[in-house]
Amino acid sequence: MTARPKLGATAWGYAWLRTVEPTAGRPDPRLPRARAIAHRQESALAVDASTITATIADGRREHSVRLRVPPWTDAEAATAEALLASEREHLTTGDIPDHVHRRLTAAGLTVAVPPDEIEAICTCRTREAPCMHVLATLYGLVLSVDERPLTAWELRMPHAASGRRRDPDWLALSELEPGTFFTGPA
Repeated sequence: MTARPKLGATAWGYAWLRTVEPTAGRPDPRLPRARAIAHRQESALAVDASTITATIADGRREHSVRLRVPPWTDAEAATAEALLASEREHLTTGDIPDHVHRRLTAAGLTVAVPPDEIEAICTCRTREAPCMHVLATLYGLVLSVDERPLTAWELRMPHAASGRRRDPDWLALSELEPGTFFTGPA
């Protein structure tokens, strides 16, 4: 049995986790189920610029979720850019050290956005906001951000998709030549 990844293992993921699980107030009884769905990876999560899309498998049904995270203002984005400028070597791998998060927070910038400030659309019929599928998507986002902290920064950065750097360890399948992949070029 594979161990479950810890939610909020990085400062970046922890910031998003605190928005889903605030420490003040009454606990939401839907959180354990939403967390279990995210851990079982019953969601297909995609992050593009400031939009998160997911397909959440809830029993026999699948629900489509779309979240739109408000980007930083131009002034906030400029501050974030300046703070991240010294960490350029990490941008290609997607790993940003936790101390950069502390510097952003000290500058008054928030990486994570509370669920009530996120534009959320789900195909379920639940009237409760946020619904359990949105919560599962946010837990999935926490796991994604823990794996690649740059995702948290890209979500808040206006026009981040156009400036996204390519990870040198990734190769698009369309760039592979199946006939010569194992043997090399003739």
